[in-house]
Amino acid sequence: MTYEIEKRALFKKKADFDKCHKYVKTHGKLVGKYVFKSFLFKEPEYLRIRITKGKRFAEITKKYGTYKYAARKEENSKVELSKIKKYLNEIRKECFERCVCFKTISQAYELEGLRVDFNNITYLGMIVEVEALTENKKKIPALKRKVSALMKKLKLHELKPEYYQKMMNNAQVKGTKPISRQNFPI
Repeated sequence: MTYEIEKRALFKKKADFDKCHKYVKTHGKLVGKYVFKSFLFKEPEYLRIRITKGKRFAEITKKYGTYKYAARKEENSKVELSKIKKYLNEIRKECFERCVCFKTISQAYELEGLRVDFNNITYLGMIVEVEALTENKKKIPALKRKVSALMKKLKLHELKPEYYQKMMNNAQVKGTKPISRQNFPI
């Protein structure tokens, strides 16, 4: 089981987003540039299908707990895009019927041993995520401190989990559609 330790910051002004991005770009190491679609299911439980441009597989993530927890358990797997239709039929049997699609344009960096993602996300806007992953539950407190310290160094104001959850809920109200009406690459 993997634990993701993550904090976010929301930017209202592109100039501020760009200024932070420039600092990280100068002091960090580019991990990659990505364009992806994340199909989020809220019911019967949290499930994300992420399809990244240029990859032959979809990443499947099940997360446990709510956004209020800085460290959440997650299970990850992959499905070949050629088999996504079969996978969608299988999860429909488990009552995964409706989801919302978020398109994200992202640049990811490694800085001080952490991952920093600069994201422009439909429905949500400009969000920076600072995160660490671990399989060792005992490392979570130290990684939380490390994530918080980098947020402070970058002068990022944490997007409170309750507000982020509200943003996600609003996006789901606006964009949730049946699987059959989503644009999965089939």
